Amino acid sequence: MGYQGDQECFIGYHGDLKSFIGYHGVLKSFMGYQGDQESFMGYHGDLKSFIGYQGDQESFMGYHGDLKSFIGYQGDQESFMGYHGDLKSFIGYQGDQESFMGYHGDLKSFIGYQGDQESFMGYHGDLKSFIGYHGGQESFIGYHGDQESFIGYHGDLKSFIGYQGDQESFMGYHGDLKSFIGYQGDQEYFMGYHGDLKYFIGYHGGQESFIGYHGDQESFIGYHGDLKSFIGYQGDEEFF
Repeated sequence: MGYQGDQECFIGYHGDLKSFIGYHGVLKSFMGYQGDQESFMGYHGDLKSFIGYQGDQESFMGYHGDLKSFIGYQGDQESFMGYHGDLKSFIGYQGDQESFMGYHGDLKSFIGYQGDQESFMGYHGDLKSFIGYHGGQESFIGYHGDQESFIGYHGDLKSFIGYQGDQESFMGYHGDLKSFIGYQGDQEYFMGYHGDLKYFIGYHGGQESFIGYHGDQESFIGYHGDLKSFIGYQGDEEFF
């Protein structure tokens, strides 16, 4: 042991073990060796850091105010956690797979890889989004206030639901089928495709309209009060 004023230093050997403790004001450091393993702890004010080796694996923890970070290696896998105020991030590798979680206030995000598949979840206030891949399939859910949207792929299937207050819209695909429903207050719209068939239904108050195509034929039914009209084409002929 050695003293220099109020400072103390220590060096000790036990076989291949070496340890060091040093004080300089508020500074304290430690290094220890056990074979090929090394650990270090250092203080400088509110700073504390640690490095440890176990073979080819390394871990680190560091503090600087409200900052805390950790890196760990287990073979080719790595994990990280870091804090800076309300920020927290995590990265983990398991072979070729990666996951990430990050916080910044009310923000939370996640990315995960499983082979060629990826999933994502993100929050920012009342916003939530999700993207998931499983082969060629993708799904999405997003919230912003009372609004919700969904897009989902499963082969050739795609669906969408959106809310804006009490308004809702829907689009769905299954093969060549496409349907749409939209609400704007008490108004509703529908469009559906199946091959060359197209339908439209629209409400505006008590008014309803319909358009249908089958080949080159078109039919229309319209209501305006007690008025009902029909127009039909069969080739170049028109009926009313």
